[in-house]
Amino acid sequence: MPSTYTNLGIEKIGTGEQSGVWGTTTNTNFDILDNAVSGVAAVTLTGDVTLSLSDGATTDAGNFVLKFTSSLSSSVTVTIGPNDTEKVYVIQNATSHDVVISQGSGSNVTVGASTFKLIYCDGGGSSANVVDISLGNPGGFIWQSIVTSATTMVSGRGYFVNTASSAITMTLPGSPSLGDIIRIIDLGSANTNNITVARNSEKIMGSAADMTIDTNNAGLGLVYTDSTFGWRLLEV
Repeated sequence: MPSTYTNLGIEKIGTGEQSGVWGTTTNTNFDILDNAVSGVAAVTLTGDVTLSLSDGATTDAGNFVLKFTSSLSSSVTVTIGPNDTEKVYVIQNATSHDVVISQGSGSNVTVGASTFKLIYCDGGGSSANVVDISLGNPGGFIWQSIVTSATTMVSGRGYFVNTASSAITMTLPGSPSLGDIIRIIDLGSANTNNITVARNSEKIMGSAADMTIDTNNAGLGLVYTDSTFGWRLLEV
């Protein structure tokens, strides 16, 4: 009876197989398990890439934590393969742009620059989905230094905006996922110099139009739903 393989690529030695050499296979299986539970793979990104698990072998995709590094000039897509493998990952995006995690034609998850996310690849074949299962940042939002110029926002971050010198455009994250949240707080000059919240091709409150903040000291949060309803006010 030949060997078979589990979802993670662990080899199940067939009865009577690998006599005298099964120790090598067993040690590799332990390495695969160790990586799946606590392994960290540092992956330098230069463009779109596919990371795949492989039967009976250790791979970057077999690790629990994927840490992406590099100074990118634009967002990139990382595809997890095979598309029929179920797996949970912690993603650390240590690059300068968004990293989109994909597995099939279903939903993707965008991990903003300098952020973490916990994701689930459902292994649904060609239509596989990647789902954000993060429970939120344990310490709350990551609040950024005071903004004084046009900025493209990242999900999970809050922005103090100072328009004392001029109006500022704050652009919503590209390729948002269900539950992505941003927050903006004006530091006292929005009535004179407005804050424009640029929709970045998505709707805001169901409307295909940018939002204007023109009240001094206003604060608001926006949460993303889907392409039909877009970004919705979380609080004002």
